[in-house]
Amino acid sequence: IMSQAGLIVGGQIISGVVAFVTIPIIALGLGAEQYGLYTLLFIFLGYSAALDLGLSFSLVKHIAERDPERERGTIESLVDNAAGVYAGVALIFMLTLIFGRAWIAHDLLRVPEHLVPVAEDAALILACAAPFTAAVTVFGALFRGLRRFEYVALFSLASGSLYAVGAAILVASRARLTALIILYVALMAAST
Repeated sequence: IMSQAGLIVGGQIISGVVAFVTIPIIALGLGAEQYGLYTLLFIFLGYSAALDLGLSFSLVKHIAERDPERERGTIESLVDNAAGVYAGVALIFMLTLIFGRAWIAHDLLRVPEHLVPVAEDAALILACAAPFTAAVTVFGALFRGLRRFEYVALFSLASGSLYAVGAAILVASRARLTALIILYVALMAAST
């Protein structure tokens, strides 16, 4: 237990330090309005994860109750079913962002007029991340259920740190919000 907990806590501490260093760079580089939009878009992405209605926790529980050697077919069936539900949630999220991006920018977020094109472009690009984010969630639940927390901890540390450092470098080189969203989509695709 101590080695697993140490790995997870260590990863969280390192991630926290990386975030502590990179968030001010990202916030100052984007400016208040674009950083606010950046934050809101990622909160919106987080809502899609909340729409799983506890499926990831259920998947972890049911996989953990199975013997991976003797009940591989059952585990695969659980993962396939969860992946189907997540694909549906990802599709709904994608369609909402694609067809509702103007409404989201104008009415929901009330983005200033000069940022509306950026908000719409960023929402469209973020929609591309939905299938990959769903897949990463299913894989994370699978590894948790199989009690492979070292993979979960290392993956979380690597992907979070790569994104934070990459985003800070992009912003320091004067990249704008859409470049950060493209980086996120690319990392989610590579992670999947």
